[in-house]
Amino acid sequence: MTNGKKPTLEDIAKMTLDAPSIQKVAGANSAHNNFGEEGKSVYEMYMASKEVKDIREKDYQERKEEYKSRKVVGDPSYLSDGDVTNKILEQIEENRPFVYLGDLEEIVKSIAPNFEFELPEELKKYNYSTLTKIAMEKGAIDEKNGTVDIKRLSKEEQEAFEKYNILVKAYDKACSLNMLNLYSFTELNAIDKAVTEKYHPKEK
Repeated sequence: MTNGKKPTLEDIAKMTLDAPSIQKVAGANSAHNNFGEEGKSVYEMYMASKEVKDIREKDYQERKEEYKSRKVVGDPSYLSDGDVTNKILEQIEENRPFVYLGDLEEIVKSIAPNFEFELPEELKKYNYSTLTKIAMEKGAIDEKNGTVDIKRLSKEEQEAFEKYNILVKAYDKACSLNMLNLYSFTELNAIDKAVTEKYHPKEK
């Protein structure tokens, strides 16, 4: 961070989701799962890349130091493809709730040039963590299954939840499509347009 300030949880979350290596590992994994032989080939090629090799080496050296500090006999093993992918997906899942919607919009649009998305200024201050806290305070979370009844929230909070869900899908899709040089967001663009019109109807 600049000015010598310690990065906040939100800063770290934004930097995590904005990291190209994070996006590429997640995208390659998604491509493998959704785009047949082409996706499988993309995954295999990227997992053999220098970027992934650097991820393995960094993890290896960190665990080697950990072993040394505990006087563990032997050396750690290098991460497998699955280990690398699982570690990256965990980082995304752990950090995404703390990224402000304004920052998440910025990240998604930087990797999804054809994503047409409107985020009202007043919603940029929210993140998923804050929204779930609000939902808990208003008794809008089902204790059995953890789902949120957004109808118990204000219109602004409802829209923030819906916009967040669109951004999450767009982030995941953009990571995957970029690995395949594809850039179609027609479906999500239509969904976002419907949400925008729902909360900001145009005067007839």
